[in-house]
Amino acid sequence: MTKPILRHSHPASLVPLPKQGVPSRGWGDDNWVQITDRSGNYFCGVVDNPLVEGRLHGMKQGDEIMFHEDHILAVHDIHRQELVLGMDVADLKELAQWIGRMRQESND
Repeated sequence: MTKPILRHSHPASLVPLPKQGVPSRGWGDDNWVQITDRSGNYFCGVVDNPLVEGRLHGMKQGDEIMFHEDHILAVHDIHRQELVLGMDVADLKELAQWIGRMRQESND
C-alpha cells in the first residue's frame, strides 16, 4: 500500500490514546465519531480521535460533523452485539442475506 489511511483502532472516548508525532502526508484519515443525533439516514456527531490531515479536510478532534449512513465504515466492537440484539426477525434475515452476498462476491 503506497498511501495508507491513518486510523485508530478505538475512539478517544473509550481508550486513552497516546500522543502521536505523525507528519501530514496528504493521504487522509479515518475518524471515529461519537453520535449525538440521527435524522433518517443522516447522523450528527463529534469527531472522537486525533486527526493529522486537517489541512485536507478541515476537521479536528471535538468538531461536530454531519454525514450520511453510507459514510460509516465500521462500528466499534463493543456496540456490535447491541446492534444485533436490537434487530427484529426481518432485520436479521436481511443481514444474513447481505452477508451471504458479500461472501459470494469475495469468492468470485
